[in-house]
Amino acid sequence: MPFSEMALRELLSWAHNAVEMDTRRKPMILPRFEDLEIEWARLKAGGTPSSKGISFLLRGRLITDGGPDGLVATLWLPGVKEPLIGSRKWRLEDIASGKTRHQAWREGSSVILAVLAFLPQMQGGTILYYSDCSCVVKALRDGSGNSDSLQEQALELWQLMARYGIMLFSGWVPGDRVIDMGADGLSQSEGKDWDGYALNSEVWQRVRDTATTAGKTLTVDLFASSSNNKCQRFHTQGTEGADASHTRYRGSKRI
Repeated sequence: MPFSEMALRELLSWAHNAVEMDTRRKPMILPRFEDLEIEWARLKAGGTPSSKGISFLLRGRLITDGGPDGLVATLWLPGVKEPLIGSRKWRLEDIASGKTRHQAWREGSSVILAVLAFLPQMQGGTILYYSDCSCVVKALRDGSGNSDSLQEQALELWQLMARYGIMLFSGWVPGDRVIDMGADGLSQSEGKDWDGYALNSEVWQRVRDTATTAGKTLTVDLFASSSNNKCQRFHTQGTEGADASHTRYRGSKRI
């Protein structure tokens, strides 16, 4: 029976990954996800890595969330009080093709883009990964899936991990816990904005203080998006009916 193109790609990918992982001397008997969670809790509390025969280096905990407009990713590192945060909007061509309408594609793309963004922190280590999309967790854990697009994403991620010596252990969590763990769609106002610019918290506070001193209140964020807006009301350049260049602000002034 001839192999399909997708099946042949997966077989070759697993063969190459096995060689890559062996050259990096990764453990053949993998730790359980639950054991890694215990180890992470120890590291987060300021403890030292376990010496009970564990032959991996737990580098961090990754949480991603892919929404209709874009993604957000948070990477928690041991001993650090605040996580690294990244967000971006989906590419126009992906929106036009209809890919972003499918949750599996959004969540699969989110973890790939997050790994690429946080490579310096992840390289050569083990990462706990959490998602509220069970089919993505299964595909990344087992290296396969029922969806062709999700299967391609799983292969891409495995090849990426093999290239940089990353061991990613995936686990499912409900959506409300994803929010508690620091990834709630595109509501984060901090972090690495991959598609645009935003004021960091220190500069934003200076802007607010300056406005307050002048007797002004900042109510609308011009030329912003849902990933970097600083005010509850905001306008995105180029959006019909909401373009900051052509919107009239009754009783308001631009500063």
